[in-house]
Order: sequence, then C-alpha cells, then structure tokens
Amino acid sequence: MNSIIELRKEHMRIEQILVRLEEFLDREKLDVEKIRKTFSELFAYIKVHEEKEDEIFEEVSEFSKEMEESLAEINAVHQIIKGHVKVLKEALVSDDVNYIRVALENDGRMFFAKLREHMHFEEKVFDSVLFMNNSKSEKKKTF
Repeated sequence: MNSIIELRKEHMRIEQILVRLEEFLDREKLDVEKIRKTFSELFAYIKVHEEKEDEIFEEVSEFSKEMEESLAEINAVHQIIKGHVKVLKEALVSDDVNYIRVALENDGRMFFAKLREHMHFEEKVFDSVLFMNNSKSEKKKTF
C-alpha cells in the first residue's frame, strides 16, 4: 500500500502549506501576492491529491463494504472543501485588501480547520485499510 504512504506524505505537505498561510495571516500587513501564490499552490495540490485519493478509495471500496460509510463521508467533505476553495478563490481575486483579510480570517481559517479535521479522519481510514490489508495477507499465509 505504497499509495497510502504517498497520501500521508501529501498530507504533511498540505499541513506545511497551511502553516505558511497562517503565518501570512498572522502578520499585521498582508502580503496579498504571496498569499495568492500560496493559496494557488495549495488549491492545485489539493486537486491532484483528491484525485489520487478517489482512485485509492475506489479500490478499497471494492474489497471492503465495511469502508463504504467512511468513504461516503470523505466524499461529502471533499464537496465541502471544494465550496471553501470556491469562496476563497473569489475573495483572492479582489483588489480590496480589507475584503481579502476578512474572507481569509473567516472562511480561510474555517477552511484550514475543516481540512485538518478531514486529513485526520482520512488518516484513521488509512490505518483501517492498512490493517484490513495486513489481516488479509496474514489469513492467506495461515492457510
């Protein structure tokens, strides 16, 4: 399950980007161009990451009906995250720095929290998948 290890590494990279964004937001003066560039990087990274997850979770659902509920929740949160991304993209094209700050302080921080919560949940799902995969391997060895 190297793909799950890769997803975990991507979660760490996403966390690094979130920390960098929070550091930008904590400054008195916003560097809007750096924030735009960093959000753009994050949005692109999340898009590719989500596509990989969808492929992996589709494979998982084929061998485990027990995972269907967790996978449905993951997909539902992916839609919520896409909504946050849309709102933030709209705010980031504005020339009004105050509007951008308010959007980032509200929607941005809410987005960061949702993304972290979601990644934590996915990590638990990854653990379950790895456990199930190892259990099946052990059963094959036993027989």
